[in-house]
Amino acid sequence: MTSKEQDFLKILGERIRGFRNGKGMTQARLADEAGLHTVSLSSIERGVANVSVLTLRAIAKALGITLSELLMIKEKGSADIGAPWEGEAEFAEVLMRYKGLGKKEKRILLNTMNSMLKDMAE
Repeated sequence: MTSKEQDFLKILGERIRGFRNGKGMTQARLADEAGLHTVSLSSIERGVANVSVLTLRAIAKALGITLSELLMIKEKGSADIGAPWEGEAEFAEVLMRYKGLGKKEKRILLNTMNSMLKDMAE
């Protein structure tokens, strides 16, 4: 396996972990809902397992996201959107928490974030 392939698997694993943490799920719960063994999920999250598309589909379904959301990864030298960046896994956690909020809470959060970003830009 090339270093680019290893990097891709690590980023993918970080994304899965970020989405899982954002939903407040343990590895055991996600593994169970995706039909995997906990050891297998741990290997995937650490980026040491070359996971099948069907397994990724099961993980995405258990996380309540689409497979395309899970795979939105840009590799170095690629022109695709969705580039990995520092803090991406943490942002995935925040996104999953956001999805669980009600309409009013989402509006409050977005207004707060917009105000903070505006202040930072000044």
